[in-house]
Amino acid sequence: ASRQSPPPEWMEQRLYIPPYEAKGYQLNWQDTSGERFVLYGDKVVRSRQQDTLFWYLEGSVKIIHLAQGGDTIHTLKCERGKVFIEKGIFIAEEKVRLITADSLMLETDYLEWEQARNLLTAPGWVRLQTPRERVFGEGLEYNTQNRNYKIRRTRGTFQSPML
Repeated sequence: ASRQSPPPEWMEQRLYIPPYEAKGYQLNWQDTSGERFVLYGDKVVRSRQQDTLFWYLEGSVKIIHLAQGGDTIHTLKCERGKVFIEKGIFIAEEKVRLITADSLMLETDYLEWEQARNLLTAPGWVRLQTPRERVFGEGLEYNTQNRNYKIRRTRGTFQSPML
């Protein structure tokens, strides 16, 4: 009896995970708290890395996070992104811009958003602007629930805690 060798990994992916691609894609979903997320992408491709399924987005990518009443909490725009649905992680790349309801604007080239931990991280350069501050630095950690942040190697104009 002869044994057949298993198909190469790329062929397994083609056989068992039917890839798909969408252009001009929009997804609306609501979590258990009643908050909604709207995801836009010029191009969306379903893909897999080992046993992790993700969506790759490119073009004008945009995510809008809405409160239960419909008010915008966050708007994130970028050129490319990956959504790991099962892990609740969104990775934004290239010309990343995040704007919050309280007028905080963040710009960087790479940003990870872990929804379950309410955490945004950017390991590289960041530019953060509020109505009273302009901060430049590296290595951002921003808690979206508490609305506080840490940045290394900072420089810029800061709000005095005494004011």
